Amino acid sequence: MNLPSIFKTILISLICTPIYGLEITVTKKQATAMPIALVTVKPIMREIKNIAKIIAQDLQVNNQFDVTTSSIQTLKKTKQITKFAQESKALAIFLLSPEADSIEWRLYNTMTGQMVNGKLVKREERTINQWAHAIADQIWPLLTSEQGSFSSIIVACKQEIHKKNNKKFSHIYAFEPVAGADQTKKAIVQGDRINFAPRWHPKRAQLFYSQHCPFNVSLVSISPNRAPRTIMGFDGQNMTPAVSKKGRVVISLSNCADAHLYEYQFDPIKKVGRFVQLTKGSGQYISPTFKGENEIVFCYINQRGRPSIGLLNTSTRDISWITKEHGVSPCVSPDGSKLAYSSRKDNILQLCTYDFNTKETRQVTHDLHGHKDEGSWSPCGNYLVCSVEKGAQSRIACFHLPTQSCRFLTPTDEHWSFPVWSPIFEGKVPFL
Repeated sequence: MNLPSIFKTILISLICTPIYGLEITVTKKQATAMPIALVTVKPIMREIKNIAKIIAQDLQVNNQFDVTTSSIQTLKKTKQITKFAQESKALAIFLLSPEADSIEWRLYNTMTGQMVNGKLVKREERTINQWAHAIADQIWPLLTSEQGSFSSIIVACKQEIHKKNNKKFSHIYAFEPVAGADQTKKAIVQGDRINFAPRWHPKRAQLFYSQHCPFNVSLVSISPNRAPRTIMGFDGQNMTPAVSKKGRVVISLSNCADAHLYEYQFDPIKKVGRFVQLTKGSGQYISPTFKGENEIVFCYINQRGRPSIGLLNTSTRDISWITKEHGVSPCVSPDGSKLAYSSRKDNILQLCTYDFNTKETRQVTHDLHGHKDEGSWSPCGNYLVCSVEKGAQSRIACFHLPTQSCRFLTPTDEHWSFPVWSPIFEGKVPFL
């Protein structure tokens, strides 16, 4: 059988493990999307075709795969699988619904008709979209050797203007990372104030954000099905909390000209909390983000207004400098191995990454189509989402680092900023 050249870019090898019968690695620089068949088998539930459509959309998100959907009555014969090899599809995914609240997916090698992997996925409390994303997250690592992030969400701030008095305000919206720019976004924080700089708690569905109030900038928290509550309202600015996986909290507090990093410490015996100052001197220490449990990456702006990225050891209070060049908006990857930040290149803010192990810096974006700022990592560590601002407009863009591809998640005629990607939480996706 003469197969097209695309299959020469696919490594298919048998390995001796009880879980995977096949290992597939798609090369990152292939010019043609790999064809895959996605087949629904006579459904017990009518939603299965819609679920297949969403899974296909997820798998095609970076143009690595070309998914063709179809339907059959039953799956009984091997030739129903191997026929796809003649259509230049080396892999086929079958979706079955043995029960109304269950979907079984099976991944087959169409060359041999053998099943590579499969799993039964209960709906539980998920919406149809979330159910489909959960299935795609299980299939994705088998196709790419990357973890999936389809079951996560992105929140971002949208600037709007009152029609009556032209006063600016901003709401916070939640949306899926895969759907296009025209997808419906769900408002989770509204009102007539400016809300900005959201941050996720790493372990639970809780969102922190800052809000412009008449006399200060307060720190506010919101959880699903609960009203927002102010958790910090000191004079000055209460902004950008960093929460470690074990629950340590560091925040930037400012009054007058300087801003410093403080750690919140609670005395369980006296049942009293206090803020311990971690930085000293003049200037602004802002945008903290944890690297592990005992190090904080931050942005420091000196008295001349020049920003750089530093690393603070919370035990010794020693500071080392990661960037000597212009650097703002630091964000540590979920596994703690890399740092994303924005740096000015030829008067344009570009996304850059820094590898903590190799000490190497890489410029991710190079185009001149707007300032890229406020980068945020996906849970899998393969994507960066950021704002791209040009003139009065600002969009949210998503960059896939392995393929260096980019797609926009918001329209051209709106102003979006401060995107932040959620962790993957157990069960239902929050706010959607």
